[in-house]
Amino acid sequence: MRGPAFTCMKPGMFQRILPVLVLVAHIALWVAAALTLGKLEGPYPDHFDIHGQPDSWTDAGWWLLPLIAAIMTAFLFGMLLLARRLAIRHPAWVNIPRKADWLKLPPEARLRSLKALEGLLLGVTLFLNLIFVSITLDTFGVATGRQPGLSTTKLVIVLVCLAVWLVLSVIRIRQAVGDEVRAQRQRDAAPPSVESPR
Repeated sequence: MRGPAFTCMKPGMFQRILPVLVLVAHIALWVAAALTLGKLEGPYPDHFDIHGQPDSWTDAGWWLLPLIAAIMTAFLFGMLLLARRLAIRHPAWVNIPRKADWLKLPPEARLRSLKALEGLLLGVTLFLNLIFVSITLDTFGVATGRQPGLSTTKLVIVLVCLAVWLVLSVIRIRQAVGDEVRAQRQRDAAPPSVESPR
């Protein structure tokens, strides 16, 4: 069932600006860490329990949280590049909804349908960076005594948005593969064009 709600989910302008949004969120994380944790003179919490209360403190460099986020961001961008390469060379290694249908597609159709998977990975990367920004600001708040623990409200909002993104992305991936399968069937069913003799 394809309704107007799902046709607006096609990769387009929003997906093209997702890498920019990820970059902005990641830069914001480094700036937030430098302006908050970088200014602390004493230790700050480096771990929180399930209730959001600090259970471990450190005086390690302020760059620790952004560094972890940078490694995760690089890993997810690497997964993007790897998925593109595998879609051409070893498509069986790519785990994607409707995989059996996807494997039957020609390489260029697999790459087109892979755009939806790229959107999923970019969205996850964006939300992870936003989670790290929230944790960094809350860590500063706890270290300076302005708040007792992590703000679970902010984290829950970002995590709910992430969950919605994942669900919508899986729907979009299934739709993209289905669109390519239908287009391939139409191409296969079309009579061959006959060129007129000159």
